[in-house]
Amino acid sequence: MDRYPEHRFTASQAAQYKWLQEYYPALYERVKVKVKEGKFQPIGGSWVEHDTNMPSGESLVRQFLYGQRFFESHFGKRCTTFWLPDTFGYSAQLPQLCRLAGMSRFFTQKLSWNNINKFPHTTFNWVALDGSQVLCHVSIKSWRTDFQHLGSLRSQPLFETHPIDNIEYDSGMINLLGLVKVSKSYCSRLTNSDGVTNRWLLQKNITLSVTLKI
Repeated sequence: MDRYPEHRFTASQAAQYKWLQEYYPALYERVKVKVKEGKFQPIGGSWVEHDTNMPSGESLVRQFLYGQRFFESHFGKRCTTFWLPDTFGYSAQLPQLCRLAGMSRFFTQKLSWNNINKFPHTTFNWVALDGSQVLCHVSIKSWRTDFQHLGSLRSQPLFETHPIDNIEYDSGMINLLGLVKVSKSYCSRLTNSDGVTNRWLLQKNITLSVTLKI
Protein backbone atom coordinates (compact mmCIF):
# COMPACT_ATOMS: atom_id res chain seq x y z
CA MET A 1 0.00 0.00 0.00
CA ASP A 2 2.90 2.34 0.68
CA ARG A 3 4.45 1.37 -2.64
CA TYR A 4 1.23 1.89 -4.63
CA PRO A 5 -0.69 4.68 -2.84
CA GLU A 6 -2.92 5.26 -5.88
CA HIS A 7 -4.49 1.80 -5.50
CA ARG A 8 -7.22 0.65 -3.10
CA PHE A 9 -6.86 -2.72 -1.39
CA THR A 10 -9.41 -5.00 0.22
CA ALA A 11 -9.72 -8.25 2.14
CA SER A 12 -12.69 -10.21 3.48
CA GLN A 13 -13.35 -12.47 6.48
CA ALA A 14 -13.29 -10.99 9.96
CA ALA A 15 -11.51 -14.12 11.18
CA GLN A 16 -8.42 -13.17 9.17
CA TYR A 17 -8.32 -9.72 10.75
CA LYS A 18 -8.66 -11.37 14.17
CA TRP A 19 -5.68 -13.61 13.46
CA LEU A 20 -3.68 -10.64 12.20
CA GLN A 21 -4.47 -8.74 15.38
CA GLU A 22 -3.49 -11.71 17.54
CA TYR A 23 -0.26 -12.78 15.84
CA TYR A 24 0.95 -9.56 14.17
CA PRO A 25 -0.39 -6.67 16.29
CA ALA A 26 2.02 -4.07 14.87
CA LEU A 27 0.97 -4.88 11.31
CA TYR A 28 -2.69 -4.87 12.36
CA GLU A 29 -2.32 -1.32 13.66
CA ARG A 30 -0.88 -0.29 10.29
CA VAL A 31 -3.91 -1.83 8.58
CA LYS A 32 -6.22 0.18 10.83
CA VAL A 33 -4.44 3.37 9.78
CA LYS A 34 -4.86 2.49 6.11
CA VAL A 35 -8.55 1.76 6.68
CA LYS A 36 -8.99 5.20 8.23
CA GLU A 37 -7.19 6.75 5.25
CA GLY A 38 -9.52 4.91 2.86
CA LYS A 39 -6.69 3.00 1.18
CA PHE A 40 -7.68 -0.36 2.64
CA GLN A 41 -11.33 -1.40 2.62
CA PRO A 42 -12.61 -4.30 4.73
CA ILE A 43 -15.29 -6.17 2.80
CA GLY A 44 -17.65 -9.11 3.15
CA GLY A 45 -19.39 -8.54 6.46
CA SER A 46 -19.11 -12.21 7.49
CA TRP A 47 -16.80 -14.08 9.85
CA VAL A 48 -15.49 -16.29 7.00
CA GLU A 49 -16.41 -16.81 3.35
CA HIS A 50 -18.98 -19.51 4.04
CA ASP A 51 -21.23 -21.93 2.21
CA THR A 52 -24.86 -20.77 2.05
CA ASN A 53 -26.64 -23.99 1.05
CA MET A 54 -25.97 -26.45 3.87
CA PRO A 55 -25.91 -24.15 6.95
CA SER A 56 -29.12 -23.28 8.73
CA GLY A 57 -30.66 -19.82 8.69
CA GLU A 58 -29.34 -19.15 12.19
CA SER A 59 -25.83 -20.09 11.11
CA LEU A 60 -25.99 -17.61 8.22
CA VAL A 61 -27.28 -14.90 10.52
CA ARG A 62 -24.47 -15.52 13.00
CA GLN A 63 -21.88 -15.23 10.21
CA PHE A 64 -23.07 -11.67 9.62
CA LEU A 65 -23.63 -10.93 13.30
CA TYR A 66 -20.09 -11.82 14.35
CA GLY A 67 -18.50 -10.47 11.18
CA GLN A 68 -20.21 -7.08 11.19
CA ARG A 69 -19.80 -6.75 14.94
CA PHE A 70 -16.03 -7.16 14.50
CA PHE A 71 -15.75 -4.71 11.60
CA GLU A 72 -17.86 -2.08 13.35
CA SER A 73 -16.04 -2.36 16.68
CA HIS A 74 -12.54 -2.35 15.15
CA PHE A 75 -12.93 -0.05 12.14
CA GLY A 76 -15.87 2.10 13.12
CA LYS A 77 -18.28 0.96 10.40
CA ARG A 78 -19.95 -2.08 8.91
CA CYS A 79 -19.17 -3.53 5.50
CA THR A 80 -21.67 -2.55 2.81
CA THR A 81 -20.76 -5.27 0.26
CA PHE A 82 -21.19 -8.99 0.81
CA TRP A 83 -18.13 -10.62 -0.80
CA LEU A 84 -18.54 -14.32 -1.58
CA PRO A 85 -16.59 -15.18 -4.76
CA ASP A 86 -15.81 -18.83 -4.15
CA THR A 87 -18.90 -20.69 -3.00
CA PHE A 88 -20.86 -23.30 -4.95
CA GLY A 89 -24.38 -22.25 -4.02
CA TYR A 90 -26.52 -19.37 -2.82
CA SER A 91 -29.48 -19.32 -0.48
CA ALA A 92 -32.51 -17.58 -1.99
CA GLN A 93 -32.74 -15.44 1.14
CA LEU A 94 -29.25 -13.95 0.98
CA PRO A 95 -30.53 -10.53 -0.17
CA GLN A 96 -32.75 -10.34 2.90
CA LEU A 97 -29.92 -11.35 5.24
CA CYS A 98 -27.54 -8.89 3.56
CA ARG A 99 -30.01 -6.03 3.98
CA LEU A 100 -30.64 -6.87 7.61
CA ALA A 101 -26.86 -6.92 8.17
CA GLY A 102 -26.45 -3.47 6.61
CA MET A 103 -25.19 -4.51 3.16
CA SER A 104 -26.78 -3.39 -0.11
CA ARG A 105 -24.34 -4.98 -2.59
CA PHE A 106 -23.20 -8.51 -3.39
CA PHE A 107 -20.23 -9.79 -5.41
CA THR A 108 -19.49 -13.33 -6.61
CA GLN A 109 -17.97 -15.13 -9.58
CA LYS A 110 -18.49 -18.88 -9.15
CA LEU A 111 -21.50 -18.88 -11.47
CA SER A 112 -19.14 -18.13 -14.36
CA TRP A 113 -17.64 -21.61 -13.95
CA ASN A 114 -20.70 -23.35 -15.39
CA ASN A 115 -19.87 -24.69 -18.84
CA ILE A 116 -23.34 -26.14 -19.43
CA ASN A 117 -25.85 -23.47 -18.38
CA LYS A 118 -24.36 -20.04 -18.96
CA PHE A 119 -25.59 -17.51 -16.39
CA PRO A 120 -27.25 -14.72 -18.39
CA HIS A 121 -26.54 -11.71 -16.13
CA THR A 122 -23.54 -9.81 -14.81
CA THR A 123 -24.90 -6.78 -12.94
CA PHE A 124 -28.50 -6.92 -11.73
CA ASN A 125 -30.83 -6.55 -8.75
CA TRP A 126 -31.17 -9.84 -6.89
CA VAL A 127 -34.62 -10.12 -5.30
CA ALA A 128 -35.14 -12.49 -2.36
CA LEU A 129 -38.32 -14.41 -1.57
CA ASP A 130 -39.49 -11.65 0.77
CA GLY A 131 -38.84 -8.91 -1.81
CA SER A 132 -35.53 -7.66 -0.36
CA GLN A 133 -33.06 -6.57 -3.03
CA VAL A 134 -29.30 -6.15 -3.35
CA LEU A 135 -27.26 -4.89 -6.28
CA CYS A 136 -25.38 -7.96 -7.48
CA HIS A 137 -22.34 -8.26 -9.73
CA VAL A 138 -21.15 -11.59 -11.13
CA SER A 139 -17.71 -11.57 -12.72
CA ILE A 140 -17.96 -12.98 -16.23
CA LYS A 141 -14.53 -14.62 -15.95
CA SER A 142 -12.87 -16.74 -13.31
CA TRP A 143 -10.42 -15.33 -10.79
CA ARG A 144 -7.45 -17.06 -12.45
CA THR A 145 -5.23 -14.45 -14.06
CA ASP A 146 -3.96 -16.91 -16.66
CA PHE A 147 -7.41 -16.78 -18.30
CA GLN A 148 -7.75 -13.00 -18.26
CA HIS A 149 -6.65 -9.90 -20.15
CA LEU A 150 -5.20 -7.80 -17.33
CA GLY A 151 -3.32 -4.70 -18.42
CA SER A 152 -0.28 -5.69 -20.43
CA LEU A 153 -0.47 -9.38 -19.47
CA ARG A 154 -1.08 -11.73 -22.34
CA SER A 155 -3.89 -14.27 -22.30
CA GLN A 156 -3.47 -18.00 -21.91
CA PRO A 157 -3.04 -18.96 -25.64
CA LEU A 158 0.19 -16.91 -25.77
CA PHE A 159 1.82 -18.60 -22.77
CA GLU A 160 5.07 -20.45 -23.28
CA THR A 161 5.59 -23.82 -21.62
CA HIS A 162 9.07 -25.02 -20.67
CA PRO A 163 10.28 -28.30 -19.17
CA ILE A 164 11.78 -27.95 -15.74
CA ASP A 165 14.62 -30.30 -16.79
CA ASN A 166 16.37 -27.27 -18.32
CA ILE A 167 16.42 -25.38 -15.02
CA GLU A 168 18.98 -25.93 -12.29
CA TYR A 169 17.44 -27.36 -9.14
CA ASP A 170 18.45 -28.68 -5.74
CA SER A 171 17.00 -31.78 -4.06
CA GLY A 172 14.01 -31.84 -6.36
CA MET A 173 12.94 -28.30 -5.51
CA ILE A 174 13.19 -25.74 -8.30
CA ASN A 175 13.80 -22.10 -7.46
CA LEU A 176 12.42 -19.98 -10.30
CA LEU A 177 13.58 -16.35 -10.45
CA GLY A 178 13.76 -16.37 -6.66
CA LEU A 179 9.98 -16.06 -6.52
CA VAL A 180 8.45 -19.52 -6.38
CA LYS A 181 9.48 -23.00 -5.45
CA VAL A 182 7.62 -25.86 -7.07
CA SER A 183 8.14 -29.56 -7.58
CA LYS A 184 7.25 -31.87 -10.50
CA SER A 185 7.49 -31.51 -14.21
CA TYR A 186 6.34 -28.35 -15.97
CA CYS A 187 5.70 -24.65 -15.47
CA SER A 188 4.39 -21.77 -17.56
CA ARG A 189 6.05 -18.45 -18.14
CA LEU A 190 3.85 -15.36 -18.21
CA THR A 191 5.17 -12.49 -20.32
CA ASN A 192 4.09 -8.91 -20.75
CA SER A 193 3.52 -7.12 -24.06
CA ASP A 194 7.28 -6.53 -24.44
CA GLY A 195 8.06 -10.21 -24.03
CA VAL A 196 9.61 -9.70 -20.60
CA THR A 197 8.99 -12.42 -18.03
CA ASN A 198 6.79 -11.18 -15.17
CA ARG A 199 6.54 -14.31 -13.06
CA TRP A 200 6.36 -18.06 -13.27
CA LEU A 201 2.96 -19.74 -12.98
CA LEU A 202 2.07 -23.32 -12.22
CA GLN A 203 0.97 -25.43 -15.16
CA LYS A 204 -2.00 -27.73 -14.67
CA ASN A 205 0.01 -30.92 -14.00
CA ILE A 206 2.16 -29.44 -11.25
CA THR A 207 1.15 -30.50 -7.75
CA LEU A 208 2.31 -30.04 -4.15
CA SER A 209 2.95 -26.71 -2.46
CA VAL A 210 4.14 -23.31 -3.60
CA THR A 211 6.33 -21.13 -1.40
CA LEU A 212 6.28 -17.41 -2.16
CA LYS A 213 9.37 -15.41 -1.27
CA ILE A 214 8.17 -11.94 -0.26
